[in-house]
Amino acid sequence: MFSHAWGGSISYPNPVTLVPILKGDKSLSNGCTADSYANSDVKGKVVLIISDTNACTSEASGAVAKSAGAVGVLVQTATYGIEFIDGRHDIAMGSVERSIARALIAAYDSAATLEWSKVKQPFDIEGGGAVSDFSSWGLDGELRIKPDIGAPGGNIYSTYPQEMGSYSICNVIAWIPSWMSPLA
Repeated sequence: MFSHAWGGSISYPNPVTLVPILKGDKSLSNGCTADSYANSDVKGKVVLIISDTNACTSEASGAVAKSAGAVGVLVQTATYGIEFIDGRHDIAMGSVERSIARALIAAYDSAATLEWSKVKQPFDIEGGGAVSDFSSWGLDGELRIKPDIGAPGGNIYSTYPQEMGSYSICNVIAWIPSWMSPLA
């Protein structure tokens, strides 16, 4: 796994024990406080938490997980797709979609053994093809629909500089306002 924030490769242990960090209602915790780990043995394990940027950053939740003894963190996105996380240089962190997190929790509940594959594989992104939540679309002040021209918005598995891992999830929206468009 490549850390965009820290510019280097980070390895998850293999095989790995994954521990979902659950709240009392059995939903995923954001892992923002040490109390989140009070009832879980996470020493030497990878934890699964949910993203909650209103409570803390991914870097902060990574620090809490590391202090609890975890060696890695998987962050379930709160919305569709894969989330860009800041991460930390001293603990492996990655992002997974909601559907994948549910499958991981089911595997945990059935005591399945998980191994990280070194083989790159194509994958579909949950909500792929839909307008990104950060896109500026809709009506402008003169009741025209915007943008005039758009490109795929987010969660696109695309090329990236080779020294930074060759491929990455991109979150980009490109549009051309009508006053600049050669089609206008």
